[in-house]
Amino acid sequence: MNKSKFKTVKFLPFDMELHYWNQQYWISHLCFGGDVNNFVNFTDSCIEQYPELFEVEKAEREFEEGAYYKARYRDQSLPEAIKYIFGKFFRTSDVMGSHRHYAETDFHEIGDKIELKNEL
Repeated sequence: MNKSKFKTVKFLPFDMELHYWNQQYWISHLCFGGDVNNFVNFTDSCIEQYPELFEVEKAEREFEEGAYYKARYRDQSLPEAIKYIFGKFFRTSDVMGSHRHYAETDFHEIGDKIELKNEL
């Protein structure tokens, strides 16, 4: 499991929210001269080495990339599991063809990891 030590990261010189990408970098777009294909990225070790440049929120719990978890959403048990992908949670009904995602704080409670059975 390759997981960041941080829940959120903000790059202070540009007041820019960063997103965890590919299980190894905190990344964001920079736009210079109309080109949106410029990226800035930082590893956890870089963020720790230069704390004056970053505002961070430490991760409370580590979640495994691609794993499924049972959850309670607004005091209701969800009928489906949630899946952890790229640092965000998706309800299994939203995983395919949807960009809707949830933060850890959107859930009242996140339970243990579960294995889903493939039903044919």
